[in-house]
Amino acid sequence: MPSQLRHMLRAQGRDLHAEFLSLLPERPTPISIQRFSLRRIGVVLLVVCALLVAVPMLVSWAVQTDRVNTSLYTSDIGCSDQEALWLMAQAVPSATLVPCLQVAPPGWALNDVKAGSGSASIVFNTDRPYREAAVTVELSPSCNLAGATEVSSEQPGARRYIRIDRAVAPDRVIRSYAFQGGCITERFTSVESPEDLASQASTAFGFVTRDQLARDLSRRSGGRLHLDPS
Repeated sequence: MPSQLRHMLRAQGRDLHAEFLSLLPERPTPISIQRFSLRRIGVVLLVVCALLVAVPMLVSWAVQTDRVNTSLYTSDIGCSDQEALWLMAQAVPSATLVPCLQVAPPGWALNDVKAGSGSASIVFNTDRPYREAAVTVELSPSCNLAGATEVSSEQPGARRYIRIDRAVAPDRVIRSYAFQGGCITERFTSVESPEDLASQASTAFGFVTRDQLARDLSRRSGGRLHLDPS
């Protein structure tokens, strides 16, 4: 509005804003001005603190999920089935050994094989008499040997450790093999006797060396592919 017109309206004592409001069908509801108070400041600080706690947890959960949820969709994990073993070896580049299945005990069925950044795993289901029994073999860069006892190892180049965990249900027997650059952990879970399940699996698993897998990949690809490219 031009300043001259504003001066004229002011001189006449008119309230143009009030006149316009009187033309409306109904007066608008007044809008309160939002001002900061101690209560609002406290709520903002509480939200910021909650985000500082929740965001790292969500990031960690996302990373852990990504590490273990990539299925290879394979039905073979034998020591001569090299495709899955190559992917497991690439998941843990430092590991000099990779687990494989030599002979499947009766009643065992391969459930899934997974590989991600820094971890790979093989899961078997078993039928009777081991109800609710399962076997998990995990390849990782290092071992968690808390509460484990070292025993003689049947695998060259690897030290073997045994731990029986009865603090959880069902009971578990955990067998770990520590070697250069990695660890292979076998977990036997059963509501009946995980010790018998571990004994049944004593000859089921074997190891393939990284060098052997690298040679097989180079030979199979005519020298075009390498397990650990520079």
